Amino acid sequence: MLLDKDYNGLTVWYTAASYGNTELLEKVCGWGREVQVNLKDYLLLAKIYYGLTAWDIAARDGNTEILEKLWGWGREVQVNLKDDLLLAKSYYGINAWEKAARDGNTEILEKLWVWGREVQVNLKDDLLLAEDCNGLTAWDIAARYGNIEVLEKVWGWGREVQVNLKDDLFLAKDYDGLTAWETASRNGNTEILKKLWVWGREVQVNLKDDLLLAKDYDGLTAWHTAARNGNTEILEKL
Repeated sequence: MLLDKDYNGLTVWYTAASYGNTELLEKVCGWGREVQVNLKDYLLLAKIYYGLTAWDIAARDGNTEILEKLWGWGREVQVNLKDDLLLAKSYYGINAWEKAARDGNTEILEKLWVWGREVQVNLKDDLLLAEDCNGLTAWDIAARYGNIEVLEKVWGWGREVQVNLKDDLFLAKDYDGLTAWETASRNGNTEILKKLWVWGREVQVNLKDDLLLAKDYDGLTAWHTAARNGNTEILEKL
């Protein structure tokens, strides 16, 4: 019964994960122990017919509570926490870190950062500067979606793991050839531009050449972009 599938190919475990039902997941895990199911292979790492594990589903849905439960059970049954959970990519080609960055979910990002320390992930290369399937880092994604809270988290973590803040974050270009400053200029995000100006001073960027007069791939400075967009607030700041 426990591993029987319905007409959609879903077991009770998959159904609970799909609906974010933590209580049912706990019950199923308990019953699995009781009847000596291989919890690792038949529950934790089992994939439903379209290739997602319960971890993938919880990451997709931003369900911190279920991620915490799965991490704990993963420890219990000696799952490879780093490769099978933390850095595992779903069939979408992204892992939990990358999905949380896209969603601006700082709560999950913080959890994953702590768990990354626990399993001795290379925090710099495997999380902070890792590129998703579109070639974007968490920094690039936050700049693109205007998520200042994620930018602040990434900047702080960059200090912690001694990232080259200037070259690896501040002046780094995404796959479109844009820095965070240029992206924020295009999006008219005054709040992020103000924050980047402060950070630029911190890392001794040439504020004139690297920011005010820096041209994007269209040959436009922040001033030109703001003028095109009719953004008087940014023009006044510049």
